[in-house]
Amino acid sequence: MKVVVFGTGNFGKIVVRCVLEAGISISRICDVNPLNHGKYFCGFPVVGPDDLGPDDHIFLATNISNRKFLRKLCMEQGVSFIENVDAILRQSSWKQFYSELDLEWSMDRAQEVVDLYLYDIDSESDISSLRVKSLDVVLTERCSLKCVDCSNLMQYYQHPVGAEVELLIQSLNNFFDSVDYVSELRLIGGEPLVSRNIAKVLDVIYSHKNFDKIVLYTNGTIVPKDELLERFQDPRVWVKISDYGSISKKASLLAEKCKSLGINCMHEQVTEWEDVGRIIDRKRTLDGNKIVFGNCCVNDTLTLLHGYLYACPFSAHTDNLGALKNAEADKVEMANMNSLKDRIKSLYIGKEVLVACGLCNGRDHVVSKVVAGVQTRIPLRIEVNSG
Repeated sequence: MKVVVFGTGNFGKIVVRCVLEAGISISRICDVNPLNHGKYFCGFPVVGPDDLGPDDHIFLATNISNRKFLRKLCMEQGVSFIENVDAILRQSSWKQFYSELDLEWSMDRAQEVVDLYLYDIDSESDISSLRVKSLDVVLTERCSLKCVDCSNLMQYYQHPVGAEVELLIQSLNNFFDSVDYVSELRLIGGEPLVSRNIAKVLDVIYSHKNFDKIVLYTNGTIVPKDELLERFQDPRVWVKISDYGSISKKASLLAEKCKSLGINCMHEQVTEWEDVGRIIDRKRTLDGNKIVFGNCCVNDTLTLLHGYLYACPFSAHTDNLGALKNAEADKVEMANMNSLKDRIKSLYIGKEVLVACGLCNGRDHVVSKVVAGVQTRIPLRIEVNSG
């Protein structure tokens, strides 16, 4: 039997080291990206799924939401032994060799990813509960930047608006009352620090007990007043700064402010994104769209936008921009409490494809890269017919 680790990202580096530390010999690495085939990863040769066979024992080294998709690829090759890596991660003291792993992630980011992975594995086995991994809470469509390749499609908004706060509060309360637990709530925009309602939203979230963490994503252009920053001192809150260089003019100052106030903060230099910021009719078959969904890194990231809960961020904004036909299958109205838990569960669990997949380039590590933070002076035009 040959042990194969499936995955060549930062999480894969952690897993490879943990597997070796457990005394397990690795024969090779598998990856879906053909550009990596024939290369070496952590000293092991990289092959594609077509090279797998019944004698291979697979450890799925993926922290994103494509484990079911990768498992299916392995099974199609006749692989009999496929394992998640939760047991190995729980037994490992991987932090001790963090500095040797050459990760693009900070220690805090790596811990966040491992924690989310373990939470996701535990949630899969807890079929009696509705445990959500991530909820994006869109505070505003307004942004202090206008990035031409924004994955949340802010570049298409002609007249961006903020969230109507009472509707947002009602939606949040109904969400918390319907799910058993949510690992992380991600406060996003646009640029969330543009919103004047952050304090109110935080108060609503703090009033509930069935969540673990709040992450505020910011582009490093705004430093709030201390009065607001002090609201982030709760140990469950993290401020995550995406630093795009010269346009993120206040990123370092914000990071210093957070440090001085004892606020959890991740300050990351970002130079490239996946090329996912365009609304285009991809003209794929249904099976093609199912592959895009199955290999997507946000296919289990629910998004709350203007009173609706969506199955993914791309679906939320294509619908909000009027570009999506027949969007009802991709969303749940949060004001309607009738069977809300069941409707959320149906949206979150068991989906094979979304309507929005037909307009999306796919959000995975196989997608080509673009330079992050390139600006546009005018909003982009939507070319698809919303019909």
